[in-house]
Amino acid sequence: INLGYRAAESLWRTAIPGDTNLDNTVDLADFAAFAAAWKAGDCDGSNTCRKADIDQSGGVDYNDLRILAENWLSGIVH
Repeated sequence: INLGYRAAESLWRTAIPGDTNLDNTVDLADFAAFAAAWKAGDCDGSNTCRKADIDQSGGVDYNDLRILAENWLSGIVH
C-alpha cells in the first residue's frame, strides 16, 4: 500500500501546477477542486485541499489561485 501511495504522490508532484485531477490539463474540474478548498483556507489533511494547495504553504490562498490561473489557458486549449 505504501509503495502505491508513493507512486501516486510522485505523479501528483510532477503534474502541471494547478492540475489537481492529473489529466495533464488545468480545467474546470481543477478549478472546482480549488474553489471547494478555498473556503476552508487551511488544509485539514484532505486530499482535495492538499492538491489545491499548489504552493504548499499549508493553506489554499491567492497565490494558489495565481498559479492555477497562469496554467489555466494552456490547460483549456489542449
